[in-house]
Amino acid sequence: MQNTKFTYEDAVTKIEQIKGTPIAVEAQWDGDTQGWFLMMFVVTKTKNRIWTPSKIETYHLGNLSLGNDIRVFNGTVPPYPEAILAKEIGNKLSEKYKLEFFFPSPINPDDDCPRWTEKDKAINCADCNKLIIPTDSPHLPKDVCYNCHLTREQNERVKTKKPHDDGVNLFLSNGNQVKKLGYASKFESFPISEFIDYQTANSASKSVQVIVIEKEKIKSIADSLEDSIESELLTYEMPELDEAKLKFSAIKKVIFKNHEYDLMQRFNSHHKKISRLISSFNQTTSAIEDNYEYHIYFKNGFTYRDDSFLRFVNFVKEGTAKKEDVVSNYKGILTESEVFKTINELKRVKCLEISNDNISITQLGKNIL
Repeated sequence: MQNTKFTYEDAVTKIEQIKGTPIAVEAQWDGDTQGWFLMMFVVTKTKNRIWTPSKIETYHLGNLSLGNDIRVFNGTVPPYPEAILAKEIGNKLSEKYKLEFFFPSPINPDDDCPRWTEKDKAINCADCNKLIIPTDSPHLPKDVCYNCHLTREQNERVKTKKPHDDGVNLFLSNGNQVKKLGYASKFESFPISEFIDYQTANSASKSVQVIVIEKEKIKSIADSLEDSIESELLTYEMPELDEAKLKFSAIKKVIFKNHEYDLMQRFNSHHKKISRLISSFNQTTSAIEDNYEYHIYFKNGFTYRDDSFLRFVNFVKEGTAKKEDVVSNYKGILTESEVFKTINELKRVKCLEISNDNISITQLGKNIL
Protein backbone atom coordinates (compact mmCIF):
# COMPACT_ATOMS: atom_id res chain seq x y z
CA MET A 1 0.00 0.00 0.00
CA GLN A 2 1.24 3.46 -0.85
CA ASN A 3 1.90 5.86 2.01
CA THR A 4 -1.46 6.97 3.36
CA LYS A 5 -2.87 8.22 6.61
CA PHE A 6 -6.00 9.74 8.08
CA THR A 7 -6.52 12.04 11.02
CA TYR A 8 -8.47 12.01 14.25
CA GLU A 9 -10.84 14.54 12.67
CA ASP A 10 -11.41 12.19 9.69
CA ALA A 11 -12.27 9.39 12.11
CA VAL A 12 -14.74 11.57 14.06
CA THR A 13 -16.46 12.63 10.83
CA LYS A 14 -16.97 8.98 9.81
CA ILE A 15 -18.14 7.89 13.26
CA GLU A 16 -20.71 10.68 13.41
CA GLN A 17 -22.23 9.37 10.17
CA ILE A 18 -22.61 5.80 11.45
CA LYS A 19 -25.78 4.60 13.14
CA GLY A 20 -25.39 2.95 16.52
CA THR A 21 -23.42 3.67 19.68
CA PRO A 22 -19.62 3.40 19.38
CA ILE A 23 -18.34 0.86 21.92
CA ALA A 24 -14.79 0.20 20.70
CA VAL A 25 -12.20 1.40 18.26
CA GLU A 26 -9.54 -1.05 17.09
CA ALA A 27 -6.28 -1.04 15.16
CA GLN A 28 -5.27 -4.15 13.22
CA TRP A 29 -2.26 -4.94 11.05
CA ASP A 30 -2.48 -6.17 7.48
CA GLY A 31 0.01 -6.39 4.64
CA ASP A 32 0.44 -6.43 0.89
CA THR A 33 3.35 -6.68 -1.55
CA GLN A 34 4.65 -3.26 -0.45
CA GLY A 35 4.65 -3.99 3.26
CA TRP A 36 2.65 -3.73 6.47
CA PHE A 37 -0.05 -1.16 7.18
CA LEU A 38 -2.59 -0.49 9.93
CA MET A 39 -6.33 -0.54 9.49
CA MET A 40 -8.55 1.21 12.03
CA PHE A 41 -12.16 0.31 12.76
CA VAL A 42 -14.99 1.44 14.99
CA VAL A 43 -17.31 -1.13 16.59
CA THR A 44 -20.89 -0.01 17.23
CA LYS A 45 -23.92 -1.45 18.95
CA THR A 46 -27.47 -0.69 17.86
CA LYS A 47 -30.34 -0.33 20.31
CA ASN A 48 -32.47 -3.33 21.20
CA ARG A 49 -35.98 -2.74 19.87
CA ILE A 50 -39.08 -4.90 19.84
CA TRP A 51 -38.91 -5.46 16.12
CA THR A 52 -35.13 -5.26 15.74
CA PRO A 53 -32.71 -6.89 18.20
CA SER A 54 -29.47 -5.06 18.95
CA LYS A 55 -26.40 -6.09 16.98
CA ILE A 56 -22.69 -5.44 16.85
CA GLU A 57 -21.30 -3.97 13.64
CA THR A 58 -17.78 -3.01 12.58
CA TYR A 59 -16.96 -0.10 10.25
CA HIS A 60 -13.66 0.70 8.55
CA LEU A 61 -12.32 4.16 9.43
CA GLY A 62 -9.14 4.27 7.36
CA ASN A 63 -5.61 2.94 6.81
CA LEU A 64 -2.20 4.09 8.00
CA SER A 65 0.86 3.32 5.86
CA LEU A 66 4.07 5.29 6.37
CA GLY A 67 6.81 3.10 4.89
CA ASN A 68 7.62 -0.23 3.24
CA ASP A 69 9.28 -3.44 4.43
CA ILE A 70 12.83 -2.17 3.88
CA ARG A 71 12.41 -0.72 7.38
CA VAL A 72 12.37 -4.25 8.77
CA PHE A 73 15.49 -5.25 6.85
CA ASN A 74 17.56 -2.22 7.90
CA GLY A 75 16.38 -2.29 11.52
CA THR A 76 14.82 1.20 11.66
CA VAL A 77 11.58 -0.19 13.10
CA PRO A 78 10.15 -0.60 15.67
CA PRO A 79 8.84 1.85 16.68
CA TYR A 80 6.48 1.91 13.72
CA PRO A 81 5.21 5.46 13.03
CA GLU A 82 1.84 3.97 12.02
CA ALA A 83 1.48 2.46 15.48
CA ILE A 84 2.35 5.75 17.18
CA LEU A 85 -0.23 7.62 15.10
CA ALA A 86 -2.86 4.91 15.62
CA LYS A 87 -2.40 5.13 19.39
CA GLU A 88 -2.81 8.90 19.28
CA ILE A 89 -6.03 8.63 17.27
CA GLY A 90 -7.34 5.66 19.26
CA ASN A 91 -6.75 7.30 22.64
CA LYS A 92 -8.48 10.51 21.54
CA LEU A 93 -11.49 8.58 20.25
CA SER A 94 -11.58 6.55 23.47
CA GLU A 95 -11.71 9.73 25.51
CA LYS A 96 -14.30 11.44 23.33
CA TYR A 97 -16.74 8.54 23.05
CA LYS A 98 -15.92 6.76 26.35
CA LEU A 99 -15.15 3.52 24.51
CA GLU A 100 -12.47 0.82 24.55
CA PHE A 101 -9.38 1.24 22.38
CA PHE A 102 -8.30 -2.24 21.27
CA PHE A 103 -4.79 -2.46 19.76
CA PRO A 104 -3.48 -6.00 20.39
CA SER A 105 -0.11 -5.53 18.62
CA PRO A 106 1.22 -1.99 19.15
CA ILE A 107 4.91 -2.91 18.88
CA ASN A 108 5.28 -5.15 15.81
CA PRO A 109 3.02 -5.97 12.84
CA ASP A 110 1.04 -9.15 13.43
CA ASP A 111 -2.06 -10.34 11.58
CA ASP A 112 -2.62 -13.30 13.91
CA CYS A 113 -4.18 -11.14 16.59
CA PRO A 114 -7.89 -11.38 17.42
CA ARG A 115 -10.46 -8.85 16.32
CA TRP A 116 -12.31 -7.11 19.12
CA THR A 117 -15.33 -9.35 18.50
CA GLU A 118 -13.29 -12.56 18.95
CA LYS A 119 -10.91 -11.61 21.75
CA ASP A 120 -12.55 -14.19 24.03
CA LYS A 121 -10.98 -16.88 21.81
CA ALA A 122 -7.46 -15.47 22.22
CA ILE A 123 -4.53 -16.45 24.42
CA ASN A 124 -1.58 -14.39 25.64
CA CYS A 125 1.77 -14.82 23.88
CA ALA A 126 4.14 -16.58 26.28
CA ASP A 127 6.95 -14.10 25.48
CA CYS A 128 5.39 -10.67 24.86
CA ASN A 129 1.96 -11.26 26.48
CA LYS A 130 -0.08 -9.78 23.65
CA LEU A 131 -3.32 -11.44 22.59
CA ILE A 132 -3.05 -13.89 19.69
CA ILE A 133 -5.20 -16.47 17.97
CA PRO A 134 -3.16 -19.71 18.20
CA THR A 135 -1.81 -20.83 14.84
CA ASP A 136 -3.04 -24.04 13.25
CA SER A 137 0.31 -24.58 11.48
CA PRO A 138 2.06 -27.82 12.55
CA HIS A 139 5.42 -26.09 11.94
CA LEU A 140 4.99 -23.19 14.38
CA PRO A 141 4.67 -23.05 18.18
CA LYS A 142 1.18 -22.32 19.43
CA ASP A 143 2.15 -20.49 22.62
CA VAL A 144 3.92 -17.49 21.08
CA CYS A 145 3.17 -14.96 18.36
CA TYR A 146 5.02 -15.14 15.04
CA ASN A 147 7.25 -12.16 15.87
CA CYS A 148 8.39 -13.80 19.11
CA HIS A 149 8.96 -17.06 17.25
CA LEU A 150 11.25 -15.22 14.78
CA THR A 151 12.99 -13.46 17.67
CA ARG A 152 13.64 -16.80 19.37
CA GLU A 153 15.12 -18.18 16.15
CA GLN A 154 17.30 -15.11 15.57
CA ASN A 155 18.51 -15.10 19.19
CA GLU A 156 19.47 -18.75 18.84
CA ARG A 157 21.44 -17.99 15.65
CA VAL A 158 23.22 -15.12 17.42
CA LYS A 159 23.89 -17.20 20.53
CA THR A 160 25.30 -20.20 18.64
CA LYS A 161 27.23 -18.09 16.10
CA LYS A 162 25.56 -19.80 13.17
CA PRO A 163 27.59 -19.23 9.97
CA HIS A 164 26.37 -16.35 7.82
CA ASP A 165 29.04 -15.65 5.23
CA ASP A 166 26.93 -16.12 2.12
CA GLY A 167 25.88 -13.09 0.12
CA VAL A 168 27.84 -10.81 -2.22
CA ASN A 169 27.57 -7.04 -2.57
CA LEU A 170 28.38 -5.30 -5.84
CA PHE A 171 29.47 -1.63 -5.96
CA LEU A 172 30.79 0.96 -8.36
CA SER A 173 33.61 3.15 -7.04
CA ASN A 174 35.71 5.96 -8.50
CA GLY A 175 37.74 6.62 -5.39
CA ASN A 176 35.51 9.44 -4.17
CA GLN A 177 32.04 8.05 -4.67
CA VAL A 178 30.59 4.60 -4.05
CA LYS A 179 27.34 3.35 -5.61
CA LYS A 180 25.71 0.10 -4.58
CA LEU A 181 24.44 -1.89 -7.54
CA GLY A 182 22.94 -4.82 -5.70
CA TYR A 183 23.14 -7.83 -3.44
CA ALA A 184 22.90 -11.50 -4.34
CA SER A 185 23.14 -14.63 -2.25
CA LYS A 186 25.64 -15.94 -4.82
CA PHE A 187 27.87 -13.98 -7.18
CA GLU A 188 26.72 -16.17 -10.08
CA SER A 189 23.34 -14.42 -9.84
CA PHE A 190 24.89 -11.25 -11.32
CA PRO A 191 24.93 -11.34 -15.17
CA ILE A 192 28.53 -10.03 -15.22
CA SER A 193 29.81 -12.98 -13.17
CA GLU A 194 30.35 -15.30 -16.15
CA PHE A 195 32.77 -12.77 -17.65
CA ILE A 196 34.90 -12.37 -14.52
CA ASP A 197 37.62 -14.77 -13.43
CA TYR A 198 37.71 -14.61 -9.66
CA GLN A 199 38.73 -16.79 -6.77
CA THR A 200 37.51 -16.22 -3.24
CA ALA A 201 39.81 -16.66 -0.27
CA ASN A 202 39.80 -20.10 1.29
CA SER A 203 40.50 -19.19 4.89
CA ALA A 204 39.05 -20.38 8.17
CA SER A 205 39.56 -16.96 9.75
CA LYS A 206 37.10 -14.10 9.52
CA SER A 207 37.82 -11.72 6.65
CA VAL A 208 36.32 -9.51 3.95
CA GLN A 209 37.68 -9.96 0.45
CA VAL A 210 37.25 -7.11 -2.04
CA ILE A 211 37.80 -7.93 -5.71
CA VAL A 212 38.38 -4.86 -7.89
CA ILE A 213 37.51 -4.93 -11.59
CA GLU A 214 39.30 -2.06 -13.28
CA LYS A 215 38.18 0.03 -16.24
CA GLU A 216 39.93 -1.98 -18.97
CA LYS A 217 38.38 -5.21 -17.75
CA ILE A 218 34.97 -3.51 -17.56
CA LYS A 219 35.29 -2.63 -21.26
CA SER A 220 35.84 -6.31 -21.99
CA ILE A 221 32.78 -7.20 -19.86
CA ALA A 222 30.68 -4.66 -21.78
CA ASP A 223 31.73 -6.23 -25.08
CA SER A 224 30.84 -9.70 -23.81
CA LEU A 225 27.47 -8.51 -22.51
CA GLU A 226 26.74 -6.87 -25.86
CA ASP A 227 27.48 -10.13 -27.67
CA SER A 228 25.24 -12.08 -25.27
CA ILE A 229 22.36 -9.63 -25.71
CA GLU A 230 22.58 -9.77 -29.50
CA SER A 231 22.60 -13.56 -29.34
CA GLU A 232 19.53 -13.66 -27.09
CA LEU A 233 17.67 -11.14 -29.25
CA LEU A 234 17.97 -13.47 -32.25
CA THR A 235 15.24 -15.59 -30.64
CA TYR A 236 13.27 -12.70 -29.13
CA GLU A 237 9.50 -12.96 -29.49
CA MET A 238 6.94 -10.31 -28.70
CA PRO A 239 5.13 -11.08 -25.42
CA GLU A 240 1.75 -12.72 -25.56
CA LEU A 241 -0.68 -10.13 -24.29
CA ASP A 242 -2.71 -12.64 -22.34
CA GLU A 243 -5.22 -10.69 -20.23
CA ALA A 244 -4.99 -13.06 -17.28
CA LYS A 245 -1.16 -12.89 -17.18
CA LEU A 246 -1.10 -9.11 -17.54
CA LYS A 247 -3.03 -8.80 -14.28
CA PHE A 248 0.09 -10.05 -12.51
CA SER A 249 2.91 -9.06 -14.86
CA ALA A 250 3.75 -5.67 -16.34
CA ILE A 251 5.35 -5.08 -19.73
CA LYS A 252 8.66 -3.21 -19.54
CA LYS A 253 9.90 -1.29 -22.57
CA VAL A 254 13.67 -1.57 -22.97
CA ILE A 255 15.87 0.14 -25.55
CA PHE A 256 19.00 -1.51 -26.93
CA LYS A 257 20.92 0.00 -29.86
CA ASN A 258 18.05 2.33 -30.70
CA HIS A 259 15.53 -0.51 -30.88
CA GLU A 260 12.69 -0.85 -28.38
CA TYR A 261 11.69 -4.24 -26.98
CA ASP A 262 8.66 -5.20 -24.89
CA LEU A 263 9.69 -7.52 -22.09
CA MET A 264 7.38 -9.30 -19.68
CA GLN A 265 8.44 -8.98 -16.04
CA ARG A 266 7.06 -12.39 -15.03
CA PHE A 267 6.09 -15.73 -16.66
CA ASN A 268 8.79 -15.39 -19.34
CA SER A 269 12.31 -16.50 -18.35
CA HIS A 270 13.78 -15.46 -21.71
CA HIS A 271 12.47 -11.92 -21.38
CA LYS A 272 13.78 -11.77 -17.82
CA LYS A 273 17.24 -12.84 -18.96
CA ILE A 274 17.31 -10.23 -21.73
CA SER A 275 16.18 -7.53 -19.32
CA ARG A 276 18.92 -8.36 -16.79
CA LEU A 277 21.61 -8.49 -19.50
CA ILE A 278 20.61 -5.10 -20.91
CA SER A 279 20.49 -3.60 -17.41
CA SER A 280 24.01 -4.89 -16.70
CA PHE A 281 25.24 -3.65 -20.07
CA ASN A 282 23.90 -0.16 -19.33
CA GLN A 283 25.60 -0.24 -15.92
CA THR A 284 28.96 -1.19 -17.41
CA THR A 285 28.81 1.49 -20.13
CA SER A 286 27.90 4.12 -17.52
CA ALA A 287 30.78 2.90 -15.33
CA ILE A 288 33.20 3.30 -18.23
CA GLU A 289 31.95 6.79 -19.08
CA ASP A 290 32.20 7.96 -15.45
CA ASN A 291 35.55 6.23 -14.79
CA TYR A 292 34.23 3.77 -12.17
CA GLU A 293 35.55 0.39 -11.10
CA TYR A 294 33.58 -2.62 -9.94
CA HIS A 295 34.16 -3.52 -6.29
CA ILE A 296 32.86 -6.95 -5.26
CA TYR A 297 32.63 -7.78 -1.55
CA PHE A 298 32.85 -11.37 -0.32
CA LYS A 299 32.59 -12.42 3.34
CA ASN A 300 34.45 -15.30 4.90
CA GLY A 301 33.91 -16.75 8.36
CA PHE A 302 31.15 -14.31 9.35
CA THR A 303 28.26 -15.36 11.59
CA TYR A 304 24.74 -14.20 12.37
CA ARG A 305 26.21 -12.65 15.52
CA ASP A 306 28.58 -10.50 13.45
CA ASP A 307 25.81 -9.49 11.07
CA SER A 308 23.48 -8.64 13.95
CA PHE A 309 26.13 -6.45 15.65
CA LEU A 310 26.85 -4.53 12.45
CA ARG A 311 23.14 -3.96 11.73
CA PHE A 312 22.52 -2.79 15.29
CA VAL A 313 25.31 -0.21 15.17
CA ASN A 314 24.61 0.91 11.59
CA PHE A 315 20.82 1.06 11.50
CA VAL A 316 19.49 1.18 15.04
CA LYS A 317 22.25 3.42 16.45
CA GLU A 318 22.81 5.27 13.14
CA GLY A 319 26.49 4.38 12.84
CA THR A 320 27.83 4.94 16.35
CA ALA A 321 26.97 3.22 19.64
CA LYS A 322 28.18 3.16 23.20
CA LYS A 323 29.63 -0.14 24.39
CA GLU A 324 26.96 -0.25 27.08
CA ASP A 325 24.26 0.08 24.37
CA VAL A 326 25.54 -3.06 22.67
CA VAL A 327 25.80 -4.96 25.95
CA SER A 328 22.24 -3.93 26.84
CA ASN A 329 20.87 -4.92 23.42
CA TYR A 330 22.14 -8.50 23.82
CA LYS A 331 21.33 -8.89 27.50
CA GLY A 332 19.95 -12.34 28.19
CA ILE A 333 21.44 -13.65 24.95
CA LEU A 334 25.18 -13.02 25.27
CA THR A 335 27.49 -12.38 28.21
CA GLU A 336 29.37 -9.11 28.45
CA SER A 337 32.63 -10.88 27.59
CA GLU A 338 31.03 -12.43 24.48
CA VAL A 339 29.87 -8.97 23.36
CA PHE A 340 33.33 -7.44 23.79
CA LYS A 341 34.99 -10.39 22.05
CA THR A 342 32.70 -9.96 19.02
CA ILE A 343 33.34 -6.21 18.90
CA ASN A 344 37.10 -6.80 18.92
CA GLU A 345 36.82 -9.43 16.17
CA LEU A 346 34.88 -6.99 13.98
CA LYS A 347 37.50 -4.34 14.72
CA ARG A 348 40.25 -6.73 13.63
CA VAL A 349 38.59 -7.21 10.21
CA LYS A 350 38.12 -3.43 9.92
CA CYS A 351 34.32 -3.47 10.11
CA LEU A 352 34.16 -1.56 13.40
CA GLU A 353 36.27 1.17 14.99
CA ILE A 354 36.63 1.70 18.74
CA SER A 355 37.32 5.05 20.40
CA ASN A 356 37.11 4.94 24.19
CA ASP A 357 33.51 3.80 24.87
CA ASN A 358 32.27 4.54 21.34
CA ILE A 359 31.90 1.94 18.61
CA SER A 360 31.51 3.08 14.99
CA ILE A 361 30.87 1.09 11.85
CA THR A 362 33.39 1.57 9.05
CA GLN A 363 32.63 1.97 5.36
CA LEU A 364 33.78 -1.62 4.89
CA GLY A 365 31.30 -2.74 7.55
CA LYS A 366 28.50 -0.87 5.79
CA ASN A 367 29.42 -2.31 2.42
CA ILE A 368 28.94 -5.95 3.49
CA LEU A 369 25.42 -5.44 4.93
